[in-house]
Amino acid sequence: MVSGAVEWMIRRGIGTPYWSKHLPSIRRTGDLIFGFVSRRRRAVLPLLALELCYHMVAVLETWHAIDLITGARPRLLTAFVLEYVNRSITVAFQFVPMWLGVDEAKYKPGDQRVGPRLGGGRQPCSRQERPGSSSDGDRPGLARHQRASRPTNAPNRLPR
Repeated sequence: MVSGAVEWMIRRGIGTPYWSKHLPSIRRTGDLIFGFVSRRRRAVLPLLALELCYHMVAVLETWHAIDLITGARPRLLTAFVLEYVNRSITVAFQFVPMWLGVDEAKYKPGDQRVGPRLGGGRQPCSRQERPGSSSDGDRPGLARHQRASRPTNAPNRLPR
């Protein structure tokens, strides 16, 4: 279905270089989907039912959140539209690399940008500024997900 639409666009001269390059992978994806359907016919309906339940619960969650925030019960259509917009924005911005937003808010000592004030972007900007590292690279910096060490006055155990 999608490959047919792409072939139609190629015949009409719409984005021919782009679509000609990507048409084989689009066809492979379609073959994978239809191959799954032909091999696992009994799994298709439960899979579609789970997908439908997932979206229904997401709309109900949005409805409940609006109800809690505003104190007024919204119409189900309002919750559906808001959830649709939320999903559309999420899908649209997945094409933008996540590091773009993170890198723009990185913290430098003395920096007055918005990121550090809001508590975001607390990572040092360069290897030289990273705790535990030096400019000549003789000591490795902290591992990316390693937690900072406990302050010396902090108790060693949680209270019981």
